Amino acid sequence: MDNHRVRPIGSDPTPSLIPEAIAYWDVLLQPYEGMCRVFEYGSGHSTIWLAKRAEMVVSVEHRQSWYAEVMKAAEMHGVSPQVILTSLAEYTAAIGRFPSEYFDFVSVDGDSSTRIACIGTAMGKVKVGGHLVIDDSNWRLLRAISKSLDEDLRWEGHVFAGTKINSASQLSPTQTSFYRRVAKCS
Repeated sequence: MDNHRVRPIGSDPTPSLIPEAIAYWDVLLQPYEGMCRVFEYGSGHSTIWLAKRAEMVVSVEHRQSWYAEVMKAAEMHGVSPQVILTSLAEYTAAIGRFPSEYFDFVSVDGDSSTRIACIGTAMGKVKVGGHLVIDDSNWRLLRAISKSLDEDLRWEGHVFAGTKINSASQLSPTQTSFYRRVAKCS
């Protein structure tokens, strides 16, 4: 049984991020003129929003009911993201079917129990000049990895802190971090 509560996508596919992070991401996308590739851990509002701005959006999802909601919203908005429905056990590995340095953006959101593993797996899939986007980077379990990326000379970080509407449709404090890959990872 899927008890995960989510804000319905409906006619508003605005990502569940703080407004400043959404505006920043929109600015980062503009030079690509729709020709970028995005991978998302966790599908939803951002999947539809990104599919309107990118050549390719691949999202991984482990909840059947939310997958159905996202696909319904994609049809309603006239976009065609590739949403991979997988088990939670296979969630992190879903990006493995793509070559290294393939994506312009990799977003890590979605299931909280896999986020650290997703970040580690995703780092090598981001092109030099591309971005790793980590939502809720203020969470205790993500602070150490965010600090590590902040200190890593191969990545330049930009952090947005504020409040957003969470999955229970309540305002909650959050932080979204954008890390631009400036050099190859070893």
